[in-house]
Amino acid sequence: MYKPKNAKLRLLVQGTELVLSAERQAVALGRDATADLVIKERMASRAHGKIERRLDKFILTDHSANGTFITIEGDKEIVLRREEFTLRGHGWIALGQSRASATDVVEFFCE
Repeated sequence: MYKPKNAKLRLLVQGTELVLSAERQAVALGRDATADLVIKERMASRAHGKIERRLDKFILTDHSANGTFITIEGDKEIVLRREEFTLRGHGWIALGQSRASATDVVEFFCE
């Protein structure tokens, strides 16, 4: 039987930190005030996407109109459009526009 590791994902944006782990397994991202992590970007959707823990992995799912831009440290930026992506290592997430244009960028650390 598979037993998940104690994987954690730290999310940092504008001085706010959220941690996904066995205790908190999902976080909603978006412009709406009810999101777990509110991103104040004009190009972000109100309910832009979510990140959830599945076993020992963290999956980002895009639900937006303008896409989610992900940069893994050392790699080129990729764009998700209504797709899923497994986060790894250290990187950045920008909602609705490229990291280079965004002011609210989520930095993440998979531990």
